[in-house]
Amino acid sequence: MSTTLALLCFAVARIAALAVHEAGHIAVAVTLGASVTLHYDATACRPCTLVEGLASPCGIKVVQHAGWVVSVALALFACAVLSSIPVTVATCWTALDALTSDLAGVVPRGPRPGGESAAAAFWCGNFGLLV
Repeated sequence: MSTTLALLCFAVARIAALAVHEAGHIAVAVTLGASVTLHYDATACRPCTLVEGLASPCGIKVVQHAGWVVSVALALFACAVLSSIPVTVATCWTALDALTSDLAGVVPRGPRPGGESAAAAFWCGNFGLLV
């Protein structure tokens, strides 16, 4: 595989893995009766899912942990089944992002998008903050 094709494959897989990650947050939040707004913070260069209407801190934690669980499952699937190295690297990078933000709680500083109206903001793509 040429370098250009490998980079393109990685970029497409990374976007798809991020979409699957956000879909995990959204699916659980909507199932729990919350409303969801997707936001892309151009300054921080990372997506954010804003959730409103969750009645309990437990509901917020369930939505939070859904993201890393989905991303790690996707990365494990890619490692076990797919033979494309760029796709596997992209899904593993997304899983590291998810573990950093959703499990470890590393989030960017500064004002939250949506102000204080959102009950929870789930920042994705925070592995880069540690690197």
